[in-house]
Amino acid sequence: MPRKTGQTLGVIGGIVIGQAAVEAGFASKVLIVLVGISAIASFLVPNYLVSKANTIIQFIFLFLAAFLGILGIACLPI
Repeated sequence: MPRKTGQTLGVIGGIVIGQAAVEAGFASKVLIVLVGISAIASFLVPNYLVSKANTIIQFIFLFLAAFLGILGIACLPI
């Protein structure tokens, strides 16, 4: 697909899937917002090794948000 069309379909697909996950009760709204922020932030780091460290931190935030909600993120022991 052309570059602009592929990006647009990706964003719209992410919004639709996120909304469906929230309505079905699989994820909270906070979790969807945090995943979106971390996905956008992953494109800001040009260094490969630093981006891999960011990926690990993103998964930590993801699991804490999934299990403990916003309190799990606020109490992150770093």
